[in-house]
Amino acid sequence: MTDLTSLIALAAPATELAVKVLQQGADKLTAQVGADAAAAMLGAWSWLKGRLLPTPAAAAAVKDLEARPADPDNQADFRKQLRKALEADPALATELKQWLDRAGARGAVTTQTLTQTGIGNQGVQLSGHGNQVDIG
Repeated sequence: MTDLTSLIALAAPATELAVKVLQQGADKLTAQVGADAAAAMLGAWSWLKGRLLPTPAAAAAVKDLEARPADPDNQADFRKQLRKALEADPALATELKQWLDRAGARGAVTTQTLTQTGIGNQGVQLSGHGNQVDIG
């Protein structure tokens, strides 16, 4: 998994997960996604941070992201440093994919917005697997 597209496909949700963890914190995450999902997300961030800190440029990107996670420049720099780390260590990509899967990162960091106008509207938004909706 060393092609650029695959690395970006990992770096983007990993960055989203990091931002969500840093912005929400453990208590808000637990309230929002549940204790198990929050623990998995916090574990994934802790593992990823630990893997990036030995590299000075990546460590600086982690520090900047922790200081201001909502800053798009910090997010972009973190994503770039993560991609470089993934390029340098293909095993890291495999491990990161496993951590993201464990953390349910793709579903857990999804933001959904529903805007409806009019009368008698019904709307449903779902994230996850095996969901069923019966609008009667």
